[in-house]
Amino acid sequence: MENETCVKQIWHNFVLVTVLACLLMQAPNALSFELTNQEKAETFLGNVVGLDMARYEVKLISQMDFPADASGVSTATMLYNLKAQGSTLEVICKFRNNVLVSCNVNPLEGTPLMAQPITNAFESAKNFLDRYQSYSKASYIQPMRNMLNTVTELKPMTASSGDLKLTITTEDYLYIEWMNTPKGIHNMYNRVILAFQNGAFKMFTDSWNRYPIGSVDVNISKEQAISIAKDRAQSFSYEVGNMTISDLAFLDKPEFTQAELTMQPRENALYPHWEVILPLEKLYPGMTTSIRVTLWADTGEVISIKATGSLGFPMLEDANTPEVSPPSGAISENPNHNARKENQAGNGYIAAGIVVSVITVVAVALTLKSRKNLFPFF
Repeated sequence: MENETCVKQIWHNFVLVTVLACLLMQAPNALSFELTNQEKAETFLGNVVGLDMARYEVKLISQMDFPADASGVSTATMLYNLKAQGSTLEVICKFRNNVLVSCNVNPLEGTPLMAQPITNAFESAKNFLDRYQSYSKASYIQPMRNMLNTVTELKPMTASSGDLKLTITTEDYLYIEWMNTPKGIHNMYNRVILAFQNGAFKMFTDSWNRYPIGSVDVNISKEQAISIAKDRAQSFSYEVGNMTISDLAFLDKPEFTQAELTMQPRENALYPHWEVILPLEKLYPGMTTSIRVTLWADTGEVISIKATGSLGFPMLEDANTPEVSPPSGAISENPNHNARKENQAGNGYIAAGIVVSVITVVAVALTLKSRKNLFPFF
């Protein structure tokens, strides 16, 4: 009887410990600093954009979630309506892998209600960067802030510091762009953009870590790129309806031939890339005035040859271009990432503790069973 009472007490204690441990495992999730995308959006609007969120009624109008693509990147777009007395805003927030990467604020009625008075767009931009750096903990923000400190007059300008390029335009609104230009190569994929209208926040985009840099080696010069393009374009033909258009006559005026060097994605990283525009002597069927040839500047491999109706207007970023997650081992810019890791680690320690408790109780019970056979359920 004494052994049986002892074993029952041990079992009772074990059940109690297990229940308490399970509750502890749930506690980190309940108290977690990991926010939902909707909570992140509202936090961003208040803590970074500077809206007086206490005065707004926030309504989520729609949400579009897209699962991870082949490169492991998931996206979500959320449309909000913020309404207060005398002010109604439409807000669009985009997330990449649950990290907010863009935000647009469009006033539908009145002007945005800010927590602090608006001074001017330039000061608003500086204050935004300060708040965004505190929010994101992104190390690349401080050099951008330093460059902005060197600007003494708000006017259209371009300046570079190392691989960082600052562009400011001041037409209908203040547009500020920082671009990562490795070795000075234009790179529309890795940028931070801010826009303000009448001193109030208008738009923000952070794609700085969208792609890693694969290489900046330009082994094919501009002259070589044009020569390769011309050689490959000589045998090019294209279809218009039932017709095949071939034997194209190229304009023999080098000053009209264009070649632009940019960074473009290949195998989930960025590489130098030539876009060559070869003008034609006349207008061909399909409103074709030139041939566009693209090739990699590091290998010389031709990517595409296409008929075009332009004479080389700047390429627009393809909205369907696949996005890529940061390389393995990269530090996440998500301010909640570390908190999530700590919670997972804490759960791991608790789980390990439960396992130890189970083993201990089972061992004691088996020992007593061998003596009195009191626990047939083991």
